[in-house]
Amino acid sequence: PSNSSGTLYDQVGVFAAYSDVNIRPTGSRGGTGGGREHICVLTDARTKPDAFTTPTQMAVRHPAEGFVYALFCKDLTDPEAEFLYVATIRYDPGNPTAGNFITQADVTAYAMALFQFEAPPVTVAPPEADQVVGVETWLGYPGGAVPDQVVRAAAGPFWAEGTAVGTAVAYDMGDGRPGSVFTCAELAPPFDPALPAEPQRPTCTRYTYGYSSVDGPGGAWPVSATASYEISLVTEDDLTPRLVQTLDGPTAVIPLVVTELQAVIR
Repeated sequence: PSNSSGTLYDQVGVFAAYSDVNIRPTGSRGGTGGGREHICVLTDARTKPDAFTTPTQMAVRHPAEGFVYALFCKDLTDPEAEFLYVATIRYDPGNPTAGNFITQADVTAYAMALFQFEAPPVTVAPPEADQVVGVETWLGYPGGAVPDQVVRAAAGPFWAEGTAVGTAVAYDMGDGRPGSVFTCAELAPPFDPALPAEPQRPTCTRYTYGYSSVDGPGGAWPVSATASYEISLVTEDDLTPRLVQTLDGPTAVIPLVVTELQAVIR
């Protein structure tokens, strides 16, 4: 954790380990850019900071969010270093040093921000210009699956690796009929006209229009697709992958013109 309560040098207080390097994404686990680890304590800011000779003896046992404290830190890479006053801060549990030092939480947040999700491609068979009422529309996804993403970030001794696994795509065929909104975990690749049709029939990603799109917006049915992802995380202080979030990516929308063929009897 970025901060916790416990015994520090035989004193009960609030302490944390930090690194004072800038966050930089990397292609592998492990910190980069050197940096120095610090141990930090929060003390009662009502006492003049220059009067503190041993900050750990005056450390706050349970800091309260929004209260003002003095932040003292010691460079752990220097055996002769002493605790030095850094700043007077308003305590935020999510940012315990008020931005004065990089924490594991900062690196984790940076890694999570590196994900770049795009709207899923929407391919149909028959082709968009040949959609007909009563004929199945098959939806395809290149590769037959939403691709995974892996992002990494590191700074000093801290690192984080996030993995986004595509789990399903939610489709809305746009005509508002029952069954026109569905979610598929099993995706089919785009239809290949050079191969036999029946073996390519999707298990889930198919739909049959009952009406032409003449009354739809702009004379078309707006077909939308949204991919869902499960985000798991591994960090320097927790090597076990943890599912931390499930989220949706951007939505793709294409207008699909569906015509109705009339039989002519002579």
